[in-house]
Parts: sequence; C-alpha cells; structure tokens
Amino acid sequence: MVSVAFFPILGFEFIDLDVPGQVINNPDIRAITCHNLKHIFTSRSISSYYPIRTLTYAIDHAIWGLEPGGFKLTNALIHLVNVYLVFWLILRLSRRDHPTDSSPRARGEVAVATFAAGIFAVHPVVVEPVAWVSGREEVLMTLGALGCLHAHLAARRLQSEGAPWTRVLAWHLCAAVFCATACMSNAVGAVIPLLIVAWDVIVLPRPRLWKTLGGTSLLWLIGSATIVVKKAGESVDTRELEGGFTGEWVAIVMRTYWLNLKTIFRPAELAIAYEWITPKSFAELDVILGGVALVATCAVL
Repeated sequence: MVSVAFFPILGFEFIDLDVPGQVINNPDIRAITCHNLKHIFTSRSISSYYPIRTLTYAIDHAIWGLEPGGFKLTNALIHLVNVYLVFWLILRLSRRDHPTDSSPRARGEVAVATFAAGIFAVHPVVVEPVAWVSGREEVLMTLGALGCLHAHLAARRLQSEGAPWTRVLAWHLCAAVFCATACMSNAVGAVIPLLIVAWDVIVLPRPRLWKTLGGTSLLWLIGSATIVVKKAGESVDTRELEGGFTGEWVAIVMRTYWLNLKTIFRPAELAIAYEWITPKSFAELDVILGGVALVATCAVL
C-alpha cells in the first residue's frame, strides 16, 4: 500500500522550501567525517536542533549524492517501517492478555490492526512528511516514538514475568535511546513520556507510583531537556507572545486543536506553508469548537 501510494514521489524534484539550506547547500552532509559529525551534533539546522535528521541526510548523500529520488525513497522506507510498527503495536496492546491466542477474536484483532495501520499508511496528513525531504523530521520522530513504546512494553512484560532486573533495565535503556532519537529528530518527541505514563497508569497493578517513576524517569529527563534546548534556541524571527499564558495564547491553542482534529477527519487544503492563525477573539467558531473539543477530549481520557 505504501509502495503504491508513494511510488510517484521518486520522480519529484526537491521542494524549494528549507531543502536548500538543509540539504543542497549544507556542507555538513557532503562527507561523513569526524569534523562534520561533531558539527551536526553541536549545532542547529536552521533554527532547530535536529541532528538525527541531518545525519540521515549525510548518509543519503553518501549513497545517492544529490539525487532527489534517493532522499525521498529514504523518507518512504522510514514511513513503511512506521506502518509495520503501528500494526505490531496495536496487536500487542490488544493481545497483551493472550499473546498466542488463535481464536476468532484474535483473527479479528489482526484485521483491526491491519485496517488501522492501513489508514495510517495512506492518510493525507502523512503525505507532507514523506514527500517533502525536510519533513523527514516527523517520520523519524514517529519512528523513535513507536520504538520507545515497543521497548517500554517489552520491559513491562519482562517485569511482570519476573525476569532478571538486568534484562528489564536493558529494555528501559533501549526505550530511552529511542526517545532521545525521536526528540533529536523533532521536538514534539517531548510528549513521549506522557504517552508512556498514561499507559502505565492504565495497566500497571497497584502500587504503581514507584514503578511508573522508575520506568519513565529517563524519558522525563530527555523530554525536559528537549523543551529547554528548543526554547533556548528559538529564532529571533519566531513570533513570541508576550506575557506567557495570555488570552491570545489560550485562543491560539483552542483554535489549533480544532484545526488539527478537523485535518485528521477531513483532510483538505493541506499545504507546506501555513499562515499565522492568531484568532481575533474567543467568539470565533474555530476557537469555540476547539474549546468544546478540548473539554470533550479530557472527559474521554
């Protein structure tokens, strides 16, 4: 499905937005040397600290040169791996109490996981990060987040089975590496600890406080460091809202939440460049719907 949907991108040229600075004119990706690797991991790409993305560009350049199809093929292959990880994750979550079951219920769970992974594979919102070379940060972040979830689930399963603590610790460290990889690909990876804690709260037997803290402390450290690095390096051209949590800031959050939900269920007018979406008042329909959606989401959770 991924191959059929995204095969045409191999014939596309680079998009002239961020790509010249990150790929075409970037001397750090021209050779994989100690000097370049040091610069990749100690400097920013444009305004963000995303060294994992830049490192993959260097690997692409070593293989393909500056052939756009090669870079886009890498994006598609990472997305393909993500699709398989989504399928496997849904299957693991639904079969956690009967991992080897072959009943009709189990076959139904395979069908559900297949359908969900299929939707994830070709949903319009994934077109931008797959087709746009600079959008690789999102597919890499997703790869790290899914890897972190799988590693954490493995650690919890071994813990419940009474496995040696060294094996449990190894999987927790693995989860931390995946989390760090996600955060160094896109700062949105900072939300991964929240997802992990939400899962622990749902499934861990009581008492769970110390189990949760012990299994997620490294993730919280990585997520916090990601936010600090992101805020410390914001471009001077980035619009700042004075005064912190202002009414304008709250209105932006509400409207953005609604627009994101609407994009998932009715993807239309998708584009790489977006206008600033500061609403003029709380009376705007998008802001009202966003507030209702936020309250409804919290109630469901």
